[in-house]
Amino acid sequence: MILFAALVIKFLELNGFGYLLMSQGEKKIRWLKYGLFLMALWAVFYALFRPVPPPELFNFSDVLGHFLAFFVLCVSGYFALSARASYVFFGLLVLFSSVAENIQEYLSPFRTFSIVDTQANMAGAIFGITLCLLYRRAVLRKRLAST
Repeated sequence: MILFAALVIKFLELNGFGYLLMSQGEKKIRWLKYGLFLMALWAVFYALFRPVPPPELFNFSDVLGHFLAFFVLCVSGYFALSARASYVFFGLLVLFSSVAENIQEYLSPFRTFSIVDTQANMAGAIFGITLCLLYRRAVLRKRLAST
């Protein structure tokens, strides 16, 4: 669902005139950002919906994995998407982070719902959103100070 939304947003961005005016270097950097974002998206979907849960490496490694997965997905989405699209993505990510464990339980017979994993998903997404918004505010302040 999030992948489809991200691809639709990307299609709309690529068909705009801004993409045509970019230099080759800017285009390569943009595609690198999109590639990293899609790899993070694929990794999160694979980790959430694989049939057998990953092994427990240490106490709470599963919770840390959920937190980091949604944090990395949030930050990579912020840098890959435009400002307007990233706000839509943030909303979809928070929604998906809250229902991912429920979906996982129905799709995979060996996986069970865990409220702690859901909380870790949401915490990673919200922490990532907070850092991205603070970064955006700092960049805007720096631009205003230089003008």
